Amino acid sequence: MKLLRVLEDRRIERLGERESIEVNFRLISATNRPLDQFVRDDRFREDLYHRVNASSIRLPSLRERASDIPLLAHRLLARYCDANGLAVDSKTIEQGALDLFGSYHWPGNIRELESTVSRAAVSAAGNVIRAADVQFLRPAETPVIKPREPLTSLRGAERVHILRVLEQLGWNKKQAAKVLEISRGTLYRKILEYELKANQPEPRPVARAPSQL
Repeated sequence: MKLLRVLEDRRIERLGERESIEVNFRLISATNRPLDQFVRDDRFREDLYHRVNASSIRLPSLRERASDIPLLAHRLLARYCDANGLAVDSKTIEQGALDLFGSYHWPGNIRELESTVSRAAVSAAGNVIRAADVQFLRPAETPVIKPREPLTSLRGAERVHILRVLEQLGWNKKQAAKVLEISRGTLYRKILEYELKANQPEPRPVARAPSQL
């Protein structure tokens, strides 16, 4: 509310004073949050949003400017060298490392790139930052999540289990009854109840002997 009032009235009160004075200023603000969506969700004041959004400039994220990454990386590396008392051209970046930079999504934008270049400059064995020095940029393999099997009833589970045992034992009902720990009479009743049938094997082609001339 105080900021909105200043933007509307162009007047402020100095700390510890009660007298209001007129001020002349230009407000420049930046954000990486979707303020328009916040307004729709009632998380940001709509009147304040329209006040600060009189003119907007969208700066594309680093991942949207992949062609700029090599130039920025070299500039940041030169800045690192200068800050640490080294010649600005004392370290360089090989193409393999630049390729990794270009394929990375950079959620932290330019600050993350600067941190990555500094980290690689420290960890590199020589004066060249190689792909091996920035392997931490490679995305970790996403674990394969197996889909869950659909839930079934106890009756359905029993039917599937009995059929599986019968199939594995070649429909030997005596052995199947032992494995299932039920009597053969109960097994026969379950077979009739669940309408279980043996799968007929596909006929195999018979190999013919070559004719002798």
